[in-house]
Amino acid sequence: MKIYTIHGNAQSEEIFSKVQLDNIEHITLPGHGSSKKLSDYSLEYYVDYVNDIITEPCLLLGHSLGGHIAINACERCQNIKGMVITGTPPLSNETFSEAFLANESLGILFQEERDDSLLEDFLSLQTKDHELKALLKKMYNEQHSIARSSFNDSLSLGVNNEIDILKKTNVPFLLSFGDKENIANVSYTEALDLGEVYKFKSAHNVMWENPKEYIDVVNEFIYKLE
Repeated sequence: MKIYTIHGNAQSEEIFSKVQLDNIEHITLPGHGSSKKLSDYSLEYYVDYVNDIITEPCLLLGHSLGGHIAINACERCQNIKGMVITGTPPLSNETFSEAFLANESLGILFQEERDDSLLEDFLSLQTKDHELKALLKKMYNEQHSIARSSFNDSLSLGVNNEIDILKKTNVPFLLSFGDKENIANVSYTEALDLGEVYKFKSAHNVMWENPKEYIDVVNEFIYKLE
């Protein structure tokens, strides 16, 4: 089965570079990495962008923002046959404020202007590993700064109810987080009662921090699909 990965905000396909699986294709979203730059960015645009890429039956591996994109895409694209969602608390307008852990440094993901002190706090929040921290900083620096503020503006208009989408979908999915998750509120997601919430031995960036366990879980998910 074809596999597509979708990375998080201020990241790129490089966060999945340790994930070695057959028939895998990494999607880099516009405004991230070396992908094209736009004048406007929104979750809806990202969903349409991903749906245009998917031309055959596939499994989506969505991380953080990539998980939100996958959830929204699954009700529009019949080629999505399964989803492994990692580091992504399903959102609704009513529960948005509960979905993430309170930390001022998360604001760096949604502002156009650069703040090196806040960026350093954000990187330190995620990891103490120098290699991963360097990669996260590189990916942040590559992101089109307008992508952050424009995306934030789009969120202020509201989000689709991802909780309802997952309750109604026939697409098999697995929600997962690191057991040391430091951005998303895992307890919030568990309380939604949407099924199993798998916990990796990792923090937020599971596929980089613990690729072996991540690959094993994905392969097991694929086996159950087939």
